[in-house]
Amino acid sequence: MEDNIIPYLGHLAYTLIFFSFLVRRILWLRILAIVAGVASITYNYNISGEPLWIPIKWNVLFITTNVIHIGLILRDKASVKFHGRIKEIYQERFQNFSPMEFKKLLDLAYTRSEPRNKILIKENKNLGAMFLILEGKCSVQASGVELAELGKGDFVGEMSYLTDSASTADVVTKTQIRYLYWDTEKLTKFLSSSASLLHRFEGAIGKQLIGHIMAENQSKREKQKANLKLAS
Repeated sequence: MEDNIIPYLGHLAYTLIFFSFLVRRILWLRILAIVAGVASITYNYNISGEPLWIPIKWNVLFITTNVIHIGLILRDKASVKFHGRIKEIYQERFQNFSPMEFKKLLDLAYTRSEPRNKILIKENKNLGAMFLILEGKCSVQASGVELAELGKGDFVGEMSYLTDSASTADVVTKTQIRYLYWDTEKLTKFLSSSASLLHRFEGAIGKQLIGHIMAENQSKREKQKANLKLAS
């Protein structure tokens, strides 16, 4: 009976590794990797007449590394606390960051405030900065026409940052706002220290872009339904 189970442990190990690639929270990714490692060790110990020591030893190393990092993550969670709007931003946009990583990101930023009708970004200008709105609303405009509205938790100037190009529209405050301000040179230097960190930051930006696209498509569908009702 035990021999019949062993091959399934091999499949379980690789299945868990596959699902770890789909997990967005780094803590759960490491936990899944540990469970996969344990299954892999059991499989490689029992699959043949002699234990396969090379994969077993490597999996022991992987498990040890993940256990250490889980300890560091839990330590950071206990020692670093966020409150108010910053806590909401962390949960909404940066849940893939460890608390310490997010704290370091915050340490690079300045908190600023602007009154209503202030031009934050001018079209065709190189920004040298990227913003994230904590409170208030902004209008994205081209030729005086509003293209989109940005609010709490939204990045501003993210496309210029990603493409390293001039802005393609004006951004004007619709209300008094408070926001985080990053110098792009310092931000790029910080994110370039880790490919994983850069990927996760770009993922936070991508999440916003996807949200805006979905909201725009929903708005278009609602307008089409309204037009069909009027036509009928």
